[in-house]
Parts: sequence; C-alpha cells; structure tokens
Amino acid sequence: MTHTIRGLMALLFGAGFLILGHSLLTTLLSVRGEIAGFGAMVIGGVGTAYYAGFFGGCMFLPPLMRRVGHIRMFSAGGALVAAAALSHGLLVAPEAWIPIRFVTGFAMATMFMAVDSWLQGRATNATRGRLFSIYMVVNLGANMLGQQGLRLSLPDGLELFAIAAIAICIGLLPVTLTHSEQPSTPPGARLEFKKLVKLSPLGAAGCFLAGLITAPFWVLGPVYAQRLGYDLSTTTIFMSTVIAGGALFQWPIGMLSDRVDRRIVLTGVFFAVAVISATLAATIGLPDHIWLILSGAFGAAAFCVNSISVSHVNDIMINEDRISISAGLMLLFGAGAITGPMLAGFTMAWFGPRRYVWTNCRRGHSGIRVRHLAPEERSSGA
Repeated sequence: MTHTIRGLMALLFGAGFLILGHSLLTTLLSVRGEIAGFGAMVIGGVGTAYYAGFFGGCMFLPPLMRRVGHIRMFSAGGALVAAAALSHGLLVAPEAWIPIRFVTGFAMATMFMAVDSWLQGRATNATRGRLFSIYMVVNLGANMLGQQGLRLSLPDGLELFAIAAIAICIGLLPVTLTHSEQPSTPPGARLEFKKLVKLSPLGAAGCFLAGLITAPFWVLGPVYAQRLGYDLSTTTIFMSTVIAGGALFQWPIGMLSDRVDRRIVLTGVFFAVAVISATLAATIGLPDHIWLILSGAFGAAAFCVNSISVSHVNDIMINEDRISISAGLMLLFGAGAITGPMLAGFTMAWFGPRRYVWTNCRRGHSGIRVRHLAPEERSSGA
C-alpha cells in the first residue's frame, strides 16, 4: 500500500493543485455572479453548463485517451481549464460564462478520467476503498484550500481569476514531469453502458445520486449561505466546513467499505444524507455553530457517496478497461450533476434559500435491495 502511494505522489500532487484552482474558480463564479445580479436560476444554469460539458467529455474522450495516454490528456485538459478561468474574469456576462463553463466541464472530464482510471489500475479489491479515500482527501483538501483563496482579494476584479489559473498551471508540472509509468490503454476494450448498470445497479445509482447531491453545493452553496444573511467570511467558513467534513470521513468510511459489504455502507450513507438535509431544511433559526456542525455532517456523508460507489463497481468489473469504467461512472455522475443545480436553483428561487437542501431529502434511499457481499467474493469478481 505504501509503495503504491509513493508511485502515485506526482499524480496526487498535480491533481490537488488543479482541483484547488478550479475550486476557487467555482466558488468565485457564484459569488461574482451574485454581485453582478445574475440570480439563482442563472447561476444554476452556469453550473449546469459545466456539468453538461463534463457529461459530453465522458462520452467522447475515452477513444482519444487510448490514443494519447493519461499524461497528455491530463495536461491538455488542465491548460484549457486555466485559459477558461482567465476568460471568465475578462467576460462577466451569462452569455459568455455559459459556453466557457461548458468548455471547462469538458476539459475537467479529461483530468478526472485520467486520475480515476490511473488509480483504479493500481488498486486491488482489498485496498481500493482506502486508496480512493486518499485521493478524495486530496481532492476535498484542495477544494477546502480553494475556498480560502477568496480571502486573497476582492471578488469583483480579475485577480482571483488569475490566481485560480496560476494554481491550475502549477498542477500540470508534476504530472508532465513524472517518472512513474502510466497505465496501459488497451485499444480494443470497450465497456457497454447497459452492462455496467445491470451488473452493479446500486453502484450506478450511487454515482448518479452523488452528482445530484453534490453539484448543487459547488454551484449554489455560496449563494445559499449569503441569502441566509451571512457575509463573505462566514460563507467561506461554511464552504470549508462542508468540505472538511467530507475529507475527515473519507479514510474511516473507505476502510470500513474494504471490510464490510460496500453496499451496506453506501445505503447507510444515503440515509444519513437524507436525514441531515431534512433537518437543515426544516429547522428555522439555528445557532451558527449548530448550522455549521450539521453542514459538516452533510459533507461527511455526501462526499463519500461517489467514492464508495466507484469502488463497488470496480470490485465487480475487474476484467474491463478502466478508462471505459471511469468514463461510464463519470457519465452517470454528470447526468445527476446536470439536473442538480437547476433543480436547486429553481427551489431557491421559488421557496427561499432554506429549501436549497430540501432537494437532497428524497434521495437517501435508492430502492435497491442490498445483498451481503463478503470480502472474498469481491476478490473473485462476484
């Protein structure tokens, strides 16, 4: 396990910086859009454009990745994201942001696809949950640091957009210069999407619901906090608290899912998301510290859904092309993420900011029966 992690340090370091820059950009767009008077529906539409591009990237990029490899795809996607970050700062208008955000989503799909398939290629069924939880800790830790970038300058200028672009460019260096061997890219192996859903219905549903639950947080979380009456500093604390909750629980839940049937763990996480979201939506006038504790608990549950779902699917699809698996799961995530921000934006616009989290309350149970899967069954691909 330690040797595997050492071989992935350049990838994790590079992905961390790229995610840090993109996290700052995502929150900055929500805050800047609110200052510009775009409104929750328009800001939700900008977020949906990102996930639409992400969805498109997952559909069309796997053949290209097989031809050029993981490192080139990661680098090309990062360069395009950096250019898009600067473009947002130069063109502050919904008609410009929506297509730029679409391109950003398409480019980020290349990075996530490269990282996910690279990690899954190095993991075993006995270590997959822990290895993926380490990646998620890096992912969420970088996202949390990205929120603090809002403190570096005022959000109504170009400076923060430039800082986001710089962080993204730094993230390209360790991956392009790594000596680690990238995974092989078999040209003939393709995954049938229907086969993925049929063999792992709970894992597929989990990836879809992960997008449906978490995408509104990234797109509208800052708007939600500000419309509850909190200033920019408290909004930053709120965003960081949710992300920190997710980061802190990745390792213990990942370890638990390596030892217990992942489907049991995933069902418990779904239930926790529903209960916490309902509490946040139904409770009026919570003290700030209680609100932040519940927000952190929401992050702890919500950000574990995707990692457990991905690990469960890869336990079963052991003989398939990892690029195709990653693309298929990200496609499901993107489908949920396209819907989430628009639904949350509509809910906020019509029913107020507290109903933002209500969109998560009815997703806590997938309706799929759980059959116990012993650890030895996973290693056999059962």
